[in-house]
Amino acid sequence: MALKTFNVIVLCIFLPLANSFMWKIYQLKENMPCLDKKSTCKLPDNCSTWNAYKDQQDSLASCGFKSSTGMELRCCPNQFPEGYVPPTTPKPTPPTPHPSIPTDFEVKHLAPILYSTVYMDGFEYHCTAIILSPTKLLTTSKCVGKKVRQKPSRIAVGVTDPRINYDEELEFAVTRNIKQMNNDLALLELRTAIDFTDKAMANGSIAILCHTDELAGQPKLYAVGFAQNTVTNCGLFQTRLERLSDCRVPELRLPVRGIDITSTHICARAMPESSARSDGCINCLTASSSVLHVERADGSLCVAGIATPTTDECNLTDNPVLYTIFLNSAFKNFLGLPESASN
Repeated sequence: MALKTFNVIVLCIFLPLANSFMWKIYQLKENMPCLDKKSTCKLPDNCSTWNAYKDQQDSLASCGFKSSTGMELRCCPNQFPEGYVPPTTPKPTPPTPHPSIPTDFEVKHLAPILYSTVYMDGFEYHCTAIILSPTKLLTTSKCVGKKVRQKPSRIAVGVTDPRINYDEELEFAVTRNIKQMNNDLALLELRTAIDFTDKAMANGSIAILCHTDELAGQPKLYAVGFAQNTVTNCGLFQTRLERLSDCRVPELRLPVRGIDITSTHICARAMPESSARSDGCINCLTASSSVLHVERADGSLCVAGIATPTTDECNLTDNPVLYTIFLNSAFKNFLGLPESASN
């Protein structure tokens, strides 16, 4: 009888202590120290030291409990064995930029145009726009359709590849007040002005227009715009152009008026590229509304025109491409620019 009484007393004293101890173990969470004080409870995939011990043990010792996700936690050694040198992971070689993507010039004055998707639940990117002022941008008439989905909704400032995520504060809404000229040019107006003093707009700028005499002779010409795939705009491309003196005006599949290759338009064609793009995108000169640039004596670029919207198809041959130049008074009046707007 005395022995039974003693056993009951022992159970009454030690059972609560044992339960309390087991309860503490059960309550342990990931990243808490194991009982040996030399390791930490972690998921096996999160144990960076395990590879150093894998030749000494078959598996990580169990912490005796599971994580909140139901996966068993293991005791991960806190330190590597003495003398062990962790292997280094070689840094990946950065991809070689495609030669048609501008790397030598700053092109901050171009912006992709956003259009509503079919179900109005997002945006698609098409065409190229030139930033003329904090509230005005220029594109071509082919980029402005009659249906809601065909009208520009927004533009994105400082975005060189719309496939890469960017901050929504770089987007600016376009008003319905869109002016057009000769079914050729389209002038967009923003609801709110771009504040170029804002650090967030550091990758955006107003375009520098060329002087009339900078197109004289045989200057270096470049087409710069957003490449395209079957779905959306891709990153910016830069293609060297050859000016043609004897121009065969491309077939007009869109009703552009007022084409005059002696004063308001010039004719050019893309020079052969050294290699093809590797990202599944195409450098479309007309369909992307590519922008005509002239390389100045100091190596900088000025803007001279934009691809005339003779077609909405991609020009994949060496056929002539028309560019509408806006260096005369008629076009500058349409753009709302003073005669001295060229820099």
